[in-house]
Formats: sequence, structure tokens, C-alpha cells
Amino acid sequence: MIYPWQENFWKELLDRLEDRWPHGLLFKGREGIGKLHFVRALARYLLCEHRCGRKACGTCAGCHWFDQGSHPDFRALEPEAEPPAEEGEEPRLVRGGSRRPKRHITIDQVRSLDGFLEVSAHRRGYKLVLIHPAEALNASAANALLKTLEEPPPNALFFLVSHRPKQLPATVLSRCMQVHLPVPDWAAAASWLQDQGISEPAVWLAEAGGAPLRAARAKDEAYRAQRAELIRVLSQPTAMQAALEAERLDRIDPLQLVEWLQKWLYDLVMWEAAGVVRYNQDAVAGIQRLAPAADRLKAAELVLSLSTAHRLARHPLNARSFIEDLLLAYRSLFERDDLNPIN
Repeated sequence: MIYPWQENFWKELLDRLEDRWPHGLLFKGREGIGKLHFVRALARYLLCEHRCGRKACGTCAGCHWFDQGSHPDFRALEPEAEPPAEEGEEPRLVRGGSRRPKRHITIDQVRSLDGFLEVSAHRRGYKLVLIHPAEALNASAANALLKTLEEPPPNALFFLVSHRPKQLPATVLSRCMQVHLPVPDWAAAASWLQDQGISEPAVWLAEAGGAPLRAARAKDEAYRAQRAELIRVLSQPTAMQAALEAERLDRIDPLQLVEWLQKWLYDLVMWEAAGVVRYNQDAVAGIQRLAPAADRLKAAELVLSLSTAHRLARHPLNARSFIEDLLLAYRSLFERDDLNPIN
């Protein structure tokens, strides 16, 4: 079952490609719009033995196997989890977790497909490989995949899902048909969020840049509380005690904190330049008050430096120091000392 905002695109894609599927398809688009969900539904549909119109039947052996994660003609490659960090290793990002997220899909994972692809399809249909996110393929893995894409076995389909297709090698891109999944219609996405029990769906959809699955994180009370705490800190730059605030914010994933700071800075810059607040629509008053006082040149430099910070946030050597440095850089944008905190 696909999301409501995907229904028209689903019909258009099947009308376009039914029975003419290329060996390689790259599905790209903004993170949080349901690309992986869409592609898994498509894989289920193609492996269904009794398709009904434009839908999988849901009752055949193929559908049951797929739903149970045991279809013999389907494989998914994703970054695997690594064991917990040992003493002396870099600290893991996941608070309270037992395993660290792995950053890459490796050549061994790609090579593991060899035996799978050599065997004919069990149900005389497609052999289907899903790779997500495709940009997680390291260089060796991408080269190994390229060889298979150049000479694919009969009836083998490769579905690559990517948030950042520009990070993929040009050779891989050239051997895939690229399918761009559009950002959902705002009204449809907001309606879906409301159905999920999220109050103020328009606010959270804006915060997520129009991506409803990211906006759905607002169901998590801890997520909302952490964002509110950061906005409180950012709204009072001249009163900020960076070391103390970094200690309070230490429970926030550094990667998430960087993303929130990027959106806050974007709104500060855009309000001063064009009178627009894109992401933080629940903090418009604070943006309006702070924007004129921010040093534009320093703000532009900080926006650029946050791209590097975003990469470092995946494995900061010291999360608290990392956060403190960001707060100090942000505080430096403001030279006036007569700004009133937001109540």
C-alpha cells in the first residue's frame, strides 16, 4: 500500500513502464517523501503472482513471502549495523543504542548478490535487488555493482533509492533510468499528518521542508521538546552561556542539531532578504526580531561552515564541545546587547 500522495505517480509510472522495465532504475527525491516505501510497494507488485489491476493481490505466495521478508527472488542491500564501540574507538552517535549505524554498503554485500543472481527466479518472474540509500555504496561496491549493471542477468531488476544522487558515480547514473519522485502536494501531506494525530500539521510540514515522513517525527514528544529547547537557546543569543547550554543540549543527536541550526539560519537570512520564514513558522516573531541584528557576512560564512559540521556530526570526537563551538559561532553573529529574550 502506498501513501495517498503517491497514487497518481504510481499510475503514471506503471502506464509508462509496464512490461518494459529497464534493468536499472534510480528513484531519487527529497528525503522523507516515502521513496523507499514506494519502491518496496513496486517490488511487491512486480513479484506478485496474481496482480489485480495496478495492485498486488496480497494473497498469493509471492505477496506472503515478501511481507514476511523471505521472498526468494528479492534482496535488499542497506548499510548494516556495526557492533558497539570498543574502548579506544570513536564514540557512537546513537544515544543508549547497542549498535552503531554503518555508513557504507560494502563490496562484500554487493558480491553476495552473485549467487542470488546466478540462480533462475523461483517463480519464473523477476529477480529484484533493492539498494538503499544508493549513495551509501562505497567506491569498491559501486564498481562491483557497475559490472553487473553493464551485463545484467536476464529478468534481473536493480532498484536504487537515493536522497543525494549527485554523490553516485557518473558511470552508475548513466546505466540507470532516473525516476524523480515529486514533493507531495502540501494539502494531501498535511491531511495525512492530521490523520496520524499530529496537531498543527502545517507547522511541522514546514519544519520538515514539505517531507511528510520527516514531519511525522512530531509525534515524538522528545523530538518536539528537544527542538523547543534549541529554539529557546537560539532566540537569546546575547544571553547565551554556551558551555552551560551545550551541556543541556548534549542529549540531542549532533546531526539533528546541525540540521535545525541550518534551518534557523536559513530563515534568519531569508527574512532579512525577502521577508520569508520557510521552516520555523512557529517562531516567526523570534526570527523577525533577530534577523536585523545578525551580521550578514558572518551568517553566510556560518551557513557554509555548517556543511562541514554536518559531516563531522556523524562521528564527533566530543559531542559537547562540538555543540559548544556551534553555539559560540552562532552567538558571534550578534553584536547588539539590547535584544530582549522571547518569553
